[in-house]
Amino acid sequence: MRWHRILVSLKIVWFTLMLMAYVMPCTGQSHELDSLEQKLKDTKDSPAKVQVLYALTNQYLLQQGYSLKVIELADQACQLAHHLNDQLSIAYCWDLRGVIARNTSNYAEALEGHKKALEISTMLNHKASMAQFLNNMGVVYRRVDDYQQALTFHLKALKLSESIDDKPNISVAVNSIGNIYLSIKEWGKALNYLTKGLELETARSNKLGVAINLNNIGGVHENLGNFDKALTYYQQSLTLNTEMNNSKGIAICLNDIGNIYEKNNRPDEALVYYLQALEINSKLGDQVYITDSYINIGKVSSRLKNYTQSLQYLQKGLHTAQEVGSKKHIQLCFEAISDTYSQMGMHEQALQVYKKAIIYKDSLLNESNAKNIAGLQAFFDNKKKEARIGVLEHEKEDKEQKIQYQRIVTGVLVFGLLLILVVFAFLYRNYHIRKRTNQILAYQNAAINLQKDEILRQKENIDLKNQELVLLNEEKTHLIGIVAHDLRSPLSRMYGLTNLLKLDEKNLTGEQKQYIQLISEESARLNDMIAKILDMNAIEQQRINLKLEKTAVHQLIQETVNHIQPAAAKKQIRIHFSPSTLKSFALLDWGYAIQILDNLLSNAVKFSPSGKQVYIDLQESTETIEITIVDEGPGFSTEDQAKLFGKFQKLSARPTAGEPSTGLGLSIVKKYVEAMHGQIRCESTQGKGAKFIVSFKKYTHAETAVA
Repeated sequence: MRWHRILVSLKIVWFTLMLMAYVMPCTGQSHELDSLEQKLKDTKDSPAKVQVLYALTNQYLLQQGYSLKVIELADQACQLAHHLNDQLSIAYCWDLRGVIARNTSNYAEALEGHKKALEISTMLNHKASMAQFLNNMGVVYRRVDDYQQALTFHLKALKLSESIDDKPNISVAVNSIGNIYLSIKEWGKALNYLTKGLELETARSNKLGVAINLNNIGGVHENLGNFDKALTYYQQSLTLNTEMNNSKGIAICLNDIGNIYEKNNRPDEALVYYLQALEINSKLGDQVYITDSYINIGKVSSRLKNYTQSLQYLQKGLHTAQEVGSKKHIQLCFEAISDTYSQMGMHEQALQVYKKAIIYKDSLLNESNAKNIAGLQAFFDNKKKEARIGVLEHEKEDKEQKIQYQRIVTGVLVFGLLLILVVFAFLYRNYHIRKRTNQILAYQNAAINLQKDEILRQKENIDLKNQELVLLNEEKTHLIGIVAHDLRSPLSRMYGLTNLLKLDEKNLTGEQKQYIQLISEESARLNDMIAKILDMNAIEQQRINLKLEKTAVHQLIQETVNHIQPAAAKKQIRIHFSPSTLKSFALLDWGYAIQILDNLLSNAVKFSPSGKQVYIDLQESTETIEITIVDEGPGFSTEDQAKLFGKFQKLSARPTAGEPSTGLGLSIVKKYVEAMHGQIRCESTQGKGAKFIVSFKKYTHAETAVA
C-alpha cells in the first residue's frame, strides 16, 4: 500500500509538471488585451469608448477573473456613461455589473443588472443589445439550474438576433440552448444545437465561440459514453483556450478532461487535472466552479483511498456551496461525503449524511434514492445485528430478527404511503390541468364563434354596399346616356346651321366667318365626344353587336392610312407602311377594327411634332397577327403608362398642334380590342416616342364568322 501511494505521488508530480509546461507559455497578456488597451488609449470620450471598456472588462474577467482591475474598468465605464448621459451606454453599464456579479456567483444581483439593461434597450428599441442582454439573463438562470427560464430567454434572444442577422448573438443563443439540452439530458437536441453553433462560430473565425462549442460537444459525447471522442473535443477546446489565455475556459477544460480520466479508471491522472482546475478557479474567484473542483478532488481522493484529503476537500466544497446557496452542489457534497464514509466503513455516519443529501433532492420520492437509503439502512442493521450477536450470543437472535422484520414492514408501509401520495398528487395535478385546458378551450371556442358572427355581419354589410354600388353605377350609366342623347340633337342642329351659314359666305365678314368656323369645329368635337361616351356606355352595358368575319388586316391598315394621310400631311408627318406580299387575315368586325386603328394612328399624328415619322408594321406568327404603330412623339412617363387605358384620363403629353382630346379614346380602343379577343399594350420611354402593339388571333379555316 505504501509503495502504491509513493507511485501515485510520483505520477501526480510528473503530470503536474507536464500540465505546467503546457499552460505556462500562455500566461502573459494576450494579443486581444493589448489590442483593446491600445484602442482604449486612442478612443476619445464617447459611447464608443464605453463599448471598448465593456469589452476590455469582459476580457479581463475571462483571463484573470474577478480583480481590482475589473472593478476599476467597470467603474470607469459607468462614470463615462453617466457623464455622457447616453442611455445605451448606461444600459451596457448595468449589463456589465450583471456579468461581474455572475462571475462572483451573486446571481440575484446579476439578474437585477441584466434586467435593468434590458429595460433601457427595450425602451430604445435597440435590438442588438436587447438580444445580448436576453442571452446574459439566460446564462444566469442556467447557472442556478432554472432551465425553463433559461430556455425562454435564449429562444427570445435567438428570434430577435435572427431578425436583424446578428451573427454573434445568434451563435451565443444557439450554443446556450444546446447547453441547456445537455443539462437536462436531451442528448440529440443538444448535439444538433451545439454542432450548428460550432459551424456559426467557425464561419465567424471566433476562437472563443469555437472553444466553447467544442467543449460542450465533448460533454454530450461524455454523457453518451463516447469517452475517446469526448477527450478529443476537450483537448481541442483546451488548445484554443490556452492560445487565447482564457483562464476560465482552461479551468473548465482541465476539469472535464479530469472527468474522462476518472471514468476511464485513471484516478491519479484525473487528480492532476482537478488540482490544476482548482488553482485557476481560485484565482478567478468563481465560487460555483471552485465548488465543482473541491467535489471532484474529494471524490477522486476517495477512490485513491486518501480519505482524509477527500473529506477535507468535500467539507470545503460543502462550505462554499452553502455560502453560494447552490442546493445541487450541497446535495453532491453530501452524497460524496456519504460515499467516503461508507468506503471507510463508517456506515452509520454515511447513512446520516446521505439522509441530508436526500433532503436536497428535487423529489423525495425518487425510486433510486429510496433504494440507496434502504441499502444503507440494511447494511447498517446487519452490522449492528452481528455486533449484538457477538455480545449477547444466541439468546438475542429471535429479538433481532423481530426488530429487523418490524423495520422492513415499516419501510414498506412508508414507501407504500409515499407512493400512494405521489399517485394521488399526479392524478390531482392532471385533473386540474385538464380542467384548466377545458376552460381555455371553451373560452377560445366562444371567441371564435363571436369572430364568425362578426365576419358574417361584415359580409352582409359588404354585400349590401355592393348592391348599392351596382344600382348607383346603373343609375349613372342611364343618366349619362340620357344626357348624351339630349345633347346630341341640339349639337347636330348647331353643326347643321353653321354649315348653312357657310353657304352664304359672301354676305359674311371675316370675323363672322371665323366665329362660324369655331362654332362648327367645337360642335363637331362635342358630337365626337358624345359619340365616344355613348360607345363607352354601350361597352359597359355589353351592348356591342359585333359582326366577326374574315378580314384582310393589310387592307384594313391601308384604308386607315389613307384616311389619316391628309391630317399627317398638314403637319408634314410621313406615315411609313409598305404592304408586303404577306396576306394576313383575322376574324374581326371591320367597323370596330377601323375605329381601333384610326384612333391609334390619329394619336400618333396628333402627339408627334411636325416633320416627324410614323411607322406601321404588320407581322404574323403561327397563331397571331401583330400590328405595331411607332411614333416619334414625347412618349409616356411611368405614371402615364399606369393610367393609359383608363377613362377620362389626362396625360402629361399634349397634342402638338392644339388638336382636341377627350381622354376616352384609348379606353374605348382597349374595350374593342378585347371584345374581339385581342390584346393591346404600349412600350414607351419618355422623350423617345411610343410603340403600340395590337395582336389578334390569326384566322383559320376551322373558324366561322359570328354575327
